[in-house]
Amino acid sequence: MTRICKKRAWLYCRDEGKERAAAKRIVSEQVSVIGVSHCQKENSIFPHSGLIPALHAAIRGDIDILIAENSERLGQDIIQTQEFKDIFESYGVSIRSFNIAGSNNS
Repeated sequence: MTRICKKRAWLYCRDEGKERAAAKRIVSEQVSVIGVSHCQKENSIFPHSGLIPALHAAIRGDIDILIAENSERLGQDIIQTQEFKDIFESYGVSIRSFNIAGSNNS
């Protein structure tokens, strides 16, 4: 009997309502959500500080996938977005985005 190896995912959303909708869509036999954080732009020294817990999990090797509401919004501009993508990928973490209305994509 072959055992299915679950991918460990971190969910990064703008708000809790979207988080719940996304979690229902992505949790499956192959993916388990082990952490969740939200975009915290307001009153934050670090832009997108909600990514810090996900980054720490990536550094520890605790996650395989970062699932973001929109992977193009990981940074404040195209350069910062690509830097975040490169950092996560350097730790072996793939980045996927989801669409609340329907399908998952990468």
